Formats: sequence, C-alpha cells, structure tokens
Amino acid sequence: LRQMPFLEGREMDAHRNLAWQDGDRAELYDWMTQRIAPDSIVIASMPLSAELRLNTPLRLAIHPQFEAKSLRDRVQELYEFYMCTPPERVAETMRRYNASYIMVEYKRCDFSPFFLDNHPELNCKKGERPWTDLFCPAAHVSPLFRAAFVNAGFGVFKLRTPEQVEKELARRAGATREIHHQKTWQPIIERCLREEGDRCVGRFAELGVVFSTKLNQPEVGNTLHERV
Repeated sequence: LRQMPFLEGREMDAHRNLAWQDGDRAELYDWMTQRIAPDSIVIASMPLSAELRLNTPLRLAIHPQFEAKSLRDRVQELYEFYMCTPPERVAETMRRYNASYIMVEYKRCDFSPFFLDNHPELNCKKGERPWTDLFCPAAHVSPLFRAAFVNAGFGVFKLRTPEQVEKELARRAGATREIHHQKTWQPIIERCLREEGDRCVGRFAELGVVFSTKLNQPEVGNTLHERV
C-alpha cells in the first residue's frame, strides 16, 4: 500500500507492527488516496471522518475535532443517511455541501438504535419499515448514485450529475433494481476487476459474507458469491 499522505517518513514509527489491524480500512484509505481528487468533499460519520482526516488528503463535510452548535446541527442533518431517508433528499443535502462522495459503513447498514432529534420524521425502527427503505441499501440501487468502491467494511458512493442520471435511467429502460439483483452489482464488480484485478475477488466474497451473516440478507450475499 502507498505511504499514508500525512505520515510520510514516519511509517515505521507509527505502525511498528508493520501491518494494519483492520485491512478493510487500509484498503479503503489507499483506494481513496489514489483515485479521488484531493479537493473532493466527502460525507462520512464523525468517527470515520476523523480517520479520513488523518489518513487521506480529502476534504470532509464534518470536522471531527471542532465543537460548535452549528456543527451539531450539521451532524444531525448529515446523519440522516443512517435512517429511512430517500436518496433524493440525501442527494440534495450533498449538493448543498458541494459533496461529491458519501460513505456507508456496512456494520451500520441496518436499523440504528439511535434516532435523530432534529428530523424525527425520518427515524425508522426495525419491524416498522422494510430494510430496503434504509438509505444504505437504497443507495446501491438509486440512479442518483454510483458505487465507486466497496469492500467488507465500507462503501463509497459518488453523486451522479443530472446528465449522468438521465443516461443511467435510459440504460435501465424503466426496469426496477433491487439490491440483490445481479445488475445492481455488475458495474462495480466489472470495473474493480478491470482496474484492480484479482484482489477484487476476495473483496466481494468477504462483502457477501457480511450481507449473509451480519446483515441477515442472504440473497445479496448469494448474488455476490455467484458473481465472483
């Protein structure tokens, strides 16, 4: 993996084990550093934003080390993506903050025990709404977003431009997409294999296990395992 951009010359001191404890994170940081423009704005959770601030040169919509009421309000607004928030609303929020990318953590791609104070109408509980109403699974099938990177821990989604959305809708020709459909995963799998080769096979196989066992979505897991 590439040297971490803000620890250049200190790798041996900062990482004495010569290995990452969490390979999914190392893989994510390396991919983002290589393939996303440094001036891009990224939306992620507060803890993940802190890690990204340390390990990548990217700009973040949330400043993880800053405390103010305005930041708390911003976090409440951006954390809508943990709820049953329509992709259209998330896309509008991203445009308001000039964000190009939004990140999901697959360990949190499920109903959250925590609720929004400022937007209670978006809160949803397990048993009251289907899992597919959550933004995390909805982002995978929405024409507003393109899956740019996924592994067993994280998903990075790029907001499409209006022109790109029109082309995507035309390509789908009115067909409905669901997260367990082969066509949902085919573009990201093919692009990964083309750009990164065999390393993608293990990446998607591990993600399939996450969907099957940790998220209780075996149809999605089976689709990924059949495809790779």
